[in-house]
Amino acid sequence: MEEKEDKSIFNRALHNFTFDVAARGGIRHLYNLGLSAKEIQKELSYPLPLERIEKELSEYKKELSESDITDA
Repeated sequence: MEEKEDKSIFNRALHNFTFDVAARGGIRHLYNLGLSAKEIQKELSYPLPLERIEKELSEYKKELSESDITDA
């Protein structure tokens, strides 16, 4: 059972790393340029579900608001 859990943890980490490299920076950059989630989806050269883009934007906005609070 433990080996199965280890593989699951590894697969999640690999997925997150792959997403970081392939999409996270691009999504954040396009958002900073003023694009909406739907516009970002159209701009990307690879398919990414709108829900995943929206989730990333939500996390990014949260990070931005937290950094505003700590910078004040």
